[in-house]
Amino acid sequence: MVAYGTSNPNSAHVIAAENIRKATIRDQILGLIEKHSIGPPKWVATLSDAMNAESKQAIGNGEVISNPDFAIRLKAVDLCAKLADAYPHTDASRHEHRHLHLSVSEDPAILRFKVLHGRAPTERELADLTVNNSISTPNPIDVTPIKGSNDH
Repeated sequence: MVAYGTSNPNSAHVIAAENIRKATIRDQILGLIEKHSIGPPKWVATLSDAMNAESKQAIGNGEVISNPDFAIRLKAVDLCAKLADAYPHTDASRHEHRHLHLSVSEDPAILRFKVLHGRAPTERELADLTVNNSISTPNPIDVTPIKGSNDH
């Protein structure tokens, strides 16, 4: 972040994203990729090797067996599909957002009881909750069991 003259990581990210789009910087990156032969032909060769990856396993008497490394092979296939743009695209304009608004008018002590026990309180438990208010807490979202309560 020192290179960008800021201590804010978000600002540094924005500056870096702007810089990477600049033609002169982009040309230098592409030049280095070409100079070190790490461009698309190398990617294809590496992916080809990865698609045939094998793992070696030592067994008794110094014998080694080879098995297909399907985890590596599947990752290579996935990356090839991404590079080929083979996955379907999601149209951002058609993405639907649904919001759920919940209004709870129930007594927080009763709601807490339901969350803790997975059921509604019996009449006796309901009387204990309303008369003694023994389970009620200032934060109705807190579902931490109270020590000594009978959960079952």
